[in-house]
Amino acid sequence: MNKLAHFTNINALINHILPQQKLRASNLLRLNDPLENEWPKVFSYESNDGGVVPTDYQCFYEKHAPQIGKFIKVLCFSSYDHHLIKKMPFSAPHLNMRMWSQYGDGHKGACLIFEKEDLIGKFPEENDILCSDDVMYNSQPGSWGSYTSHNISEFNTSNSSIEDFFHENVKKDIKSHPGQIFTKRMEWRDELEFRLAFYESQLDFSYLSIANKIKEIHFGAMANEKNIEIVSNLFPEIPLFKLTLHEKGVKSVSLIARRLG
Repeated sequence: MNKLAHFTNINALINHILPQQKLRASNLLRLNDPLENEWPKVFSYESNDGGVVPTDYQCFYEKHAPQIGKFIKVLCFSSYDHHLIKKMPFSAPHLNMRMWSQYGDGHKGACLIFEKEDLIGKFPEENDILCSDDVMYNSQPGSWGSYTSHNISEFNTSNSSIEDFFHENVKKDIKSHPGQIFTKRMEWRDELEFRLAFYESQLDFSYLSIANKIKEIHFGAMANEKNIEIVSNLFPEIPLFKLTLHEKGVKSVSLIARRLG
C-alpha cells in the first residue's frame, strides 16, 4: 500500500492546511528527539582540493556550521509500506494509537492520507528539495555525520559570495550523506517515518503544496463533530472517516476506521 499519513491538530487543519493547501516543514533543530537534534555538531571542515582557505571563508564556516540543522527543513509522514510495518501491532499507520496521542492532538485531531507518488512525484519549483526516504532506526545514539568537503580553488576563482558558496556545498554534502537526516533511534521505530527534506537558508519554514492531493481524512476517536462538519462542508469531495475504539479484550483496545456520509 503505497500511501503516506500525516497527523495534525484540528486548528492547523481547518485554519491553515486546508485553506492554504500546503503542509509546513520545520527546521531540523525543532524535532522532538533531543539526540537527533545534536547531529549538526558533528560537521567539520575540510578542503577537498588542497586549496588555501581564505580567512574570511573559514570564519564564516566556523560561525554557521553549528546552525546547519536550522537550514534543513523536514516534513514527516508515516509510511504504509515501511519495511517495519509487519512488526507492528497495528495494520496501518492511521490505526497507530501512539501517533494519535502524540501528533494527533490527543485523538482529537486528524490524519491526512496521501498517495506517495501523487504527493512527491512532482515537486513545486519553488521548493529546494534535498531528498526523500524512509527513516531507518538504529539502537545507537545519533552520531551520524560527515566532513563538508569544499572545492576552495573553485571558490577562489568564482564570483560566488561566501554565503552562497557555503550553502551550495552544504546541500551537496547532505545529498551525499542522507543518513544524517534519515536515521533515528530505535525507540521511535513505531512511527514508521517517511521524510521529505528541504533546504532553506533564509526562512524558518518550507512549504509543500498538497492541492488536490488529499485522498482521505481520518478524524481521531475524540474529534469534535462540529469540526468534522466544517471540513465536510468545505471539502465534500474528500472521503472522511472517524476512528472509534474497539475493545478486543479486557486489556486490549484497537482503533477502527468508519467512513462518514
